[in-house]
Amino acid sequence: RAFIVCGGASELLEEVLRRSKGEDAFREAMLSFTDGTHHVELSEQGEPLAPVPGELTEERAQEAIRRNYHHLDPVPIDGDLTAKEEVGMFRKLSLVNHSMYPNVGRVFFDDVGVVRATKVIEAGTEITDNYVDTCMPYKDRQQRLQSNHNLDDEGPLPEDAPGDLVERLHSRRHEATALLESSATRERGFEELVRVTDEAAEC
Repeated sequence: RAFIVCGGASELLEEVLRRSKGEDAFREAMLSFTDGTHHVELSEQGEPLAPVPGELTEERAQEAIRRNYHHLDPVPIDGDLTAKEEVGMFRKLSLVNHSMYPNVGRVFFDDVGVVRATKVIEAGTEITDNYVDTCMPYKDRQQRLQSNHNLDDEGPLPEDAPGDLVERLHSRRHEATALLESSATRERGFEELVRVTDEAAEC
């Protein structure tokens, strides 16, 4: 179960900072998402130059949230257009490591996160999830994992399209989109978009 849920990442940061000032247990829970190893250096005046252990600065809170928060994607219900964006922090879910070949998936029921096996998991096998969309190009996955989790992607994978092909298709898609913006070139834009789509489907 999430120990905090808010209506977006910025709201989550504000609430984390507010509660950490007056709730020791909550602050300790948030600190558990950080590495907890800080060598305290002092200035000439004797003031700490780095966060002291136990202090949840805005920088440390942002880091903990960025690496650990989850979008609470609701279970799809036909015709339901009332779902709102919510994000939350889950201490146990954050213990599950990343893999491009995960053996579990996540699903959320309100503020409860459930991990479900996607294949048979033998005893002693590490439970792993995927932190990114497996359909993302290798370059995009690598950038996302590095910036958010300081991890390297396991690829390129056999399923990945060649990088130069991805770049070429992206470039042509942008050109087609630009053509669509003008009524004079809209038909050419649609034709180019169809060609790009067909070429991508053949990869």
